[in-house]
Amino acid sequence: MALAENHHSVLNQPPAARRRRWWTGPAIVFLLTVGFFWKLVLTDQYTWLDSPDLTNQVLPWLQFQAGEWRQGRLPLWDPHLWAGQPLIGQAQPGAAYPLNWILFLLPLRNGWMRGLWLNWYFVFIHYMAALFCYWLCRDLGRSRPASIAAGVSFGLGGYVGTTDWPQMLNGAVWAPLVFLFLLRAARGFRPAASAALSGCFLGIAWLSGHHQIPIFTSLAAAAVWLYLVFRGWRPDRAMARRAVHFVVFALLTSGLQTLPAYEYGRLAKRWVGAEEPKAWNEPVPYSVHATFSLKPISLLGIVVPGMHRHADPFTGVTALTLAILAVGLAWSHPPVRLFTAIAAAGLVFSLGANSIFHGVLYSLVPMV
Repeated sequence: MALAENHHSVLNQPPAARRRRWWTGPAIVFLLTVGFFWKLVLTDQYTWLDSPDLTNQVLPWLQFQAGEWRQGRLPLWDPHLWAGQPLIGQAQPGAAYPLNWILFLLPLRNGWMRGLWLNWYFVFIHYMAALFCYWLCRDLGRSRPASIAAGVSFGLGGYVGTTDWPQMLNGAVWAPLVFLFLLRAARGFRPAASAALSGCFLGIAWLSGHHQIPIFTSLAAAAVWLYLVFRGWRPDRAMARRAVHFVVFALLTSGLQTLPAYEYGRLAKRWVGAEEPKAWNEPVPYSVHATFSLKPISLLGIVVPGMHRHADPFTGVTALTLAILAVGLAWSHPPVRLFTAIAAAGLVFSLGANSIFHGVLYSLVPMV
């Protein structure tokens, strides 16, 4: 009722006032994001391309594709690796990601991508993450300050805030929109369209590059759909139809990347940290999972900067405290319980070999 009354009061405002209210939150999130990355976009002294993987792999991928686009060619084949490889089949270069195409079409300088465009590209990825999370919170009826805090925490902290590889980040930023429209479908708000949009945004995440985060997002979304369909004594057929809409549109949207990657994956081998490369149908040795699992002591790294071994879980005391208070004060709200369950499951899974559940799951379904 409170949400309905608030929505009614907003609709009664003049159009100009409504536009100002709508833009206020996104504008504040943008300013906070730019302020956080001021060294990248307000000076010419810094770059995010400061590691061997980024300079020797990611930047050449981006540069080659930009050059091909400027020549009027779609960069589907990379002639510079071995005897040539399908660029789109590798997935990680992000050749099928529409937002990368905008970067590739920006003006070059003497044939080279400009550092300023690359820095803004990196900052804009984080802004998208923060903005999409802000929209999710607003759609769930949260206040503007709370939604801004949540968006900034997601876009500038945790995995998104501490990961440099754009192919990984681009797959993560769409998760809030996946769940925004999934929950709309669950509430019965334009259910078919909402389920389709949720699937489309998951498909876009698959277009972005690396498969890792889209896999986790897909598993989380699948778990939510299963819960929604089977939460009663009998399967909910209406909810099942919405889940089918979700799957169909996810497959259709992602096909431009997933089909070439599937074909390439069947023929390729990859290095996973073992002594020998593995084919696509060979399980990654459990010793590799154990090596890259989140160590229990690294849980302190959520609030203590630099306390980690591989992935950095740092979020900060303020964000963690606000999250704990929100869970405690709003536990009666179903979305709070849902996202708490997803977060708890993700945290337990990230412990890998340090959690018995991970080993049991690996033994039942070997992870590749």
